Amino acid sequence: MYLVSDELRTISPEPVGGTIPPGDTVSGHLLVFHPDRPGELFVLPRDEEEIYKIGHGLEQALDWLCDSGVLSRPRSVRDFEPAVDRTLIERTVDRPFEEVREAVLGLSLHDQIAIDLRIAYSEEFDEDESDEEPETALQLLVKEFGGDIFLAGLDPMEAGRTSVMISHLPACRREKLDRLLSLLDGLDRRATR
Repeated sequence: MYLVSDELRTISPEPVGGTIPPGDTVSGHLLVFHPDRPGELFVLPRDEEEIYKIGHGLEQALDWLCDSGVLSRPRSVRDFEPAVDRTLIERTVDRPFEEVREAVLGLSLHDQIAIDLRIAYSEEFDEDESDEEPETALQLLVKEFGGDIFLAGLDPMEAGRTSVMISHLPACRREKLDRLLSLLDGLDRRATR
């Protein structure tokens, strides 16, 4: 997929097969380096065949990913959160995304909004003519419990349901986490009435 005459466009003449992926982005873009050039990082975009040199080291790579506007809108948020040692709570709430979103935001638990996508499903959306799914998602960063809250609207067949994922440190302060879980329980009870 990323080959041009068996060479990387910007890492000529090393073949793509020799690259090592140390990570990826939330959007599915693959970060790679080549053992012969370990100080340089490149990105293999999810939806195109171009390869971009994004810097020497992680800090330059993050600056390019966040500032360049090439693969996504420029963003000022510069949070990095390792996934190790996190507890994950996964739930599906039988309420529409917008209702869950407003209720969770109303608790004012977060320190920062990392993602706020609200592209509503509509009758004009033609799944056969688009390779991208419309999305509704919200990610809130919460320092108190050392993690985040991620809400996602489900596909059009389940438009009245919302996926909720909460990551937190196992030994965290629980006040905000307990308030959030209580809210989700209340939304579920309201759905069963």
